[in-house]
Amino acid sequence: MDNYDYEDRPNPLARIMNVFWNILTVIILLVLLYVVFVTTMIFINPNSGLNPFPPPTLPSVLQLPTLTPTLPNVLPPTWTPTMTLEPTITNTPEDTPTPEASATPFVFATPLPSTPVSAEGYKFSLKGERPLAIPNIAHSELSCNWMGVAGQIEDLSGGPLTQVIVALGGTLDGQPVDISGMKLTLSGSAPIYGQSGYEFVLADKPIKSTGSMWVQLLDQSQLPISNRIYFDTYDVCEKNLIVISFKQVR
Repeated sequence: MDNYDYEDRPNPLARIMNVFWNILTVIILLVLLYVVFVTTMIFINPNSGLNPFPPPTLPSVLQLPTLTPTLPNVLPPTWTPTMTLEPTITNTPEDTPTPEASATPFVFATPLPSTPVSAEGYKFSLKGERPLAIPNIAHSELSCNWMGVAGQIEDLSGGPLTQVIVALGGTLDGQPVDISGMKLTLSGSAPIYGQSGYEFVLADKPIKSTGSMWVQLLDQSQLPISNRIYFDTYDVCEKNLIVISFKQVR
């Protein structure tokens, strides 16, 4: 039997296929790396340009305007109502109210009918000709759900005078303003009306009345040092604050 020497010759097709598969493997690895990179970038930043399906743009946040409450007609430390007139001293007897109906359209600081004041014999008299009816400028948050009377006390030099007893008496809507007959407060207890301001809350809504209530100053023995100032109230929001101020005359 003859001996044959077989020589293994490389198969060109096998070599080509090996190279092909190696290149394909490299390409697949590169593609996988790219996919991993793109997926990571999209996960970190969904709005990236690499994301073919970016999320919809959210609407901008609505900025609400900041509400800054302001008091109409801010009161200075020594505020006095407008239309301040010098009192006219007459000899009309005390405690004789002569109310009269007012059909005058609203004007800011409309004078109210009241008993003329006689300063004779008293240390204090009404400042101005008569009480004033104005809108509620002190409690703007309550607006028309409030009615009251307020004012301030001045000394001989026109400066604020505190710790003076202010009395409120009479009836409103057929009821006494207080079961004791009158309410008391001190000047300076309501500084929103000035350093010597005072205030009485009458009701939680405007109520019409005609000369049924009064305000008067008292000394420490609760003896009168001013005349009783009778005033009207109205059932309209534009006149739910009655302003009655006093000044020292002797």
